[in-house]
Amino acid sequence: MPNKFDPNNKIVEKIITDTKYFVIFVLLGFIMFGYIIQKCNKDGNESELQLIALQRILKFEVQSSVVEKGKDSRNRNTPYIKFSNKEELDIGENFLSKVEVGDSISKKKNTITFNIFKLTNITDYDYLVDSQGKYNKK
Repeated sequence: MPNKFDPNNKIVEKIITDTKYFVIFVLLGFIMFGYIIQKCNKDGNESELQLIALQRILKFEVQSSVVEKGKDSRNRNTPYIKFSNKEELDIGENFLSKVEVGDSISKKKNTITFNIFKLTNITDYDYLVDSQGKYNKK
């Protein structure tokens, strides 16, 4: 068994000169390169989708009560709420769990905070905090 510190042990020479080792080395290199490219593309797509969702929330404005809430089975079970003014908003699971039918919601344009008015209290929901995963599900 060769010592790993043996100066006569020429692993690099074996990889370059022996076809079998060279092919294995090249295949491993391609697999690692493909994984890195795929990971970068996935992260880039997720960031782009989050930015689009944030822009949509910033443009949204509402002062209305919730008349329906649920998950849209036609749209991959995306949570949504419908308002008394006939508007509909796709939302996240955390927001869905904080809102009940009959609650009033107020949100001004170019803000990320929803004010949820319940019978006994007012709750603020920050879209940006939720999109970063900082809300605990209750």
